[in-house]
Amino acid sequence: MLPAGLFLIGADRQTQERLIGRLKARALAPGFEAADSTRLDLPLESPPSLWAALATQPFASPARVVEVTGCRELGEKELPGLTPYLENPPDWGCLIVAAEKIASKTEPVLRKHRARFEIRVFAPLKPQALPGWVAEEAKRSGKSIEPAAAALLVRRVGTEPGALKQAVQTVALLVGAGERIGRADVERLIPPSAQETAFDILDAAAGGRLPEAIAALHGALRENRISIEKWMGAAGWYLRMAWKSRSGRGSGFGSPARSAALNRLQRWPAPQAAAALGRLSRWDLELKQGHPAPDWIADQVLLLLSGSG
Repeated sequence: MLPAGLFLIGADRQTQERLIGRLKARALAPGFEAADSTRLDLPLESPPSLWAALATQPFASPARVVEVTGCRELGEKELPGLTPYLENPPDWGCLIVAAEKIASKTEPVLRKHRARFEIRVFAPLKPQALPGWVAEEAKRSGKSIEPAAAALLVRRVGTEPGALKQAVQTVALLVGAGERIGRADVERLIPPSAQETAFDILDAAAGGRLPEAIAALHGALRENRISIEKWMGAAGWYLRMAWKSRSGRGSGFGSPARSAALNRLQRWPAPQAAAALGRLSRWDLELKQGHPAPDWIADQVLLLLSGSG
């Protein structure tokens, strides 16, 4: 028996695609996939369009499938009319929604009518657990991975499990016949993210290696590996991280180079640190207002962090 709805809460992209594809294979007759299914992207221009689509009987399939994308919270705020559907869905209706969470007012309704729906709730992985998760994925691909390589993969790809899984499979395929994936393999096969590029440059400036930082920044900007906007955002985060750790609210810095650089910033007197944050905010505002020399501002950030500005 087909469920009247499939609700995926907190699932990564690959898990969503797998479970939604499995249900569609059961609910839609071959050749009638387009005729008997509708995809709606939030926000809806007119809320009744969702329920009009669900009320339409399918042509030849067991169910009329309506897939809603772009939903953050499963509830009436984003899906007006959801509660009436949960309480009395049409015999042929099948609503598919992937969301980050369930609205508090919707939870009791779902519990009451749970037998009619398939509800999957996925707990997100904690950041510190991701390298271990990467190691398990590598094992499934027939490889082992060094802890440093797994940590670097997370830094470069991000925390989204679907993207990480794809990256592990790519590295496992391209690394060749060897059974072990090393840090050098990840460095060679997975390009650094914009955030990692920015933080490495900031580490160099705050660590006292200003010429190296300036050369790296100019190269990253020239090759479009980072934008001015992302650069300013990373610099603001970097300074705030140093400020929080100074007041005892930080929690670890990652690499030894980053620890050394941030420890150096922590030794700034409080007025100097506060003034640096103020200058950074002012430069960011000037950029948003159309400053004629954004590269000059980018350089000023490095001078500021190195203590030369």
